[in-house]
Amino acid sequence: LWPLIGTALAQGHEDDAWTFVRGLLKGDQQRLPAEISDPLEQAVQTRASGHASARSYLDRALETARLLGYL
Repeated sequence: LWPLIGTALAQGHEDDAWTFVRGLLKGDQQRLPAEISDPLEQAVQTRASGHASARSYLDRALETARLLGYL
């Protein structure tokens, strides 16, 4: 799902990216390290509340994922 998130964001399809992010957090996916999953969960919760800061949580999770070799 990581490549799909990156592609969706690069193409301006942010709603699709959020769908893939929610997919990463499902129970049938490999558990991510807390330094990635925590900001992803915060991003999803913040977005559900309608706050614009959700993208900053997502960006932080993406950067950490890059640093840890997930991207």
